[in-house]
Amino acid sequence: MTASGRLILEPLAAVGFAVAWLSFWTASGAQGPVRWLMPPAGLAAAAWLPYLWRSGSRPDWGLQARLIAPAVLAAVKTCLWAFPLAGLAGWLWGQAGGRVAVSPVVPVESWPAWILYQFLYVAVAEELFFRGYVLGTLGILLQRWFGRHGRLVPAAAIAGSAAVFALAHVLVLRDPLSVVTFFPGLIFGWLFWRTRSLFAPILFHGLANTAYLLWSAGWVIR
Repeated sequence: MTASGRLILEPLAAVGFAVAWLSFWTASGAQGPVRWLMPPAGLAAAAWLPYLWRSGSRPDWGLQARLIAPAVLAAVKTCLWAFPLAGLAGWLWGQAGGRVAVSPVVPVESWPAWILYQFLYVAVAEELFFRGYVLGTLGILLQRWFGRHGRLVPAAAIAGSAAVFALAHVLVLRDPLSVVTFFPGLIFGWLFWRTRSLFAPILFHGLANTAYLLWSAGWVIR
């Protein structure tokens, strides 16, 4: 099998594993720490194992200390326009009678602990897999296939990773409306591509999940 062929089969297998893993733990009825730690652990494994399979190659996820400050700045700037835009869209959706796409589930009794969980586990694991692995692998594949049209590669890779992100949510949550996660997926991917670091989408992802909880609970927009 050619290198390109292996690179095509590899992400298909990784995405299949990730969706199956998340679906299993979502439907398992498990309680306690296992219920909340196993899904992100599986995503992190799905992100790392392919690189180990590639003869121990190392992923370039931009997790260097020197990139923290610019990543934080990029995430904060993005919040200034993305959150008001998302809030307006949510308000219009609510006025039209639309329901909340994904009802947040709080796994702990303490709100600070829940927010910490979103940052340390959910945002980190999902960004490692969907942006670090999926987007990065799509970028490599698209560059090989459409090298002469390299300017299209970033947009196509970002859109492709956002589509996989949304599809995973639909399959795992079994709710077609979860496809709306495609839109934040675009922002996460854009932040990763722009800053060349996962720090920015991880931070923005955690903040976005927290803001979404507040909105869906009716604390911010009624």
